[in-house]
Amino acid sequence: MKYALEEIHVQIARLLPVNGPIKLLDLGCCTELEYGMFIRYNPQIEVTGIEEEEKLKKLLKEKTGKRVEHLRLIYGDYFSADLGVRHYDVVLSAMELEERSRKNTLTLYKKIHKALDAEGIYIEQGVIQDRNKIVGSISNAFSKQISLLLESGFRRVEKAWYRDNAIIIKAIK
Repeated sequence: MKYALEEIHVQIARLLPVNGPIKLLDLGCCTELEYGMFIRYNPQIEVTGIEEEEKLKKLLKEKTGKRVEHLRLIYGDYFSADLGVRHYDVVLSAMELEERSRKNTLTLYKKIHKALDAEGIYIEQGVIQDRNKIVGSISNAFSKQISLLLESGFRRVEKAWYRDNAIIIKAIK
C-alpha cells in the first residue's frame, strides 16, 4: 500500500515547533495542503520556498486570493542557492530517496546544517517510487541518510514516521 500524502503532511506538521514564530525553509516547495496544515499547527510560521520557476508560477496561481503573507518564493535550484547562515528554525525537503548521489547529498546537508539556527531541525520526507525496490530500500536509504546527516554536523537523527514506501526523518542540529 502506498502512503497517504495527507497523512505525511500531518506527520510533518506535528514535528514543527508550535510556540512562537518560526522560519521554515522549504526545499522543493510544498503544496497548498501542506502550507494550510502548517499554519493550523503554528499560525506564526513564515515559509520561504525554493523551487524551479515553472512549479512556482503554478503555485502562485493556485494561491491567488489565499493566505500568502507568510510565504516567500524563490526561483531556482536549491543545490546552488545560497541558503544563508543560521537563518531558519526548520528546513524541510521531500525527495525520492534513491535520486541523489552521496556527494551531492552530503553537500546539501552541510548547507542545510549551516542555514539552521542553533536549535534548528531538518525534516526530510523520503519516498521510494519504484515499487520493485521498496523491500529493504527504506531501511538502506534511512541508514545512508543517518550517516550523511551525522557526517554533515547534525547531532541526532531519528526516524520520525514510516509507512510502506515513505519515511520522515528528523535531524537535530
